[in-house]
Amino acid sequence: MVALGALPSEAKDTALFIDRFDKLFNSINSYTLKSSKPFQHALTLTSTQHNFLLDSLGWLKTIHDNSRIKTLPCIESWQVSISAALHLVEDLHTNHNIKFLLTSRPDQDCIGNLFQSNVERGSSGQL
Repeated sequence: MVALGALPSEAKDTALFIDRFDKLFNSINSYTLKSSKPFQHALTLTSTQHNFLLDSLGWLKTIHDNSRIKTLPCIESWQVSISAALHLVEDLHTNHNIKFLLTSRPDQDCIGNLFQSNVERGSSGQL
């Protein structure tokens, strides 16, 4: 929107920040091999988002709370999630010959996974 003139040039940094986090959310939430959003494709060792996630780890280290000069807990959590996804896709490829990872699948929310599975099967979600 800044490039189109719809927002003032002062909004450029905010627009770049939002764009980066949009790509991060998509990269960590892939659920199909291919998607209409390039950063939401399945994660592979050679995918666009693999290099993007590696780069984002360094970028996230530059974000901190200026009042305390500390890394924010949510930023630390993003770093852990990204590192885990990158290590997992590498391990799956190297040790199990699995070529891609749908990053939305390794989820700790068992209840959410139960209902998501029921919805995908067309079930009413009743236990």
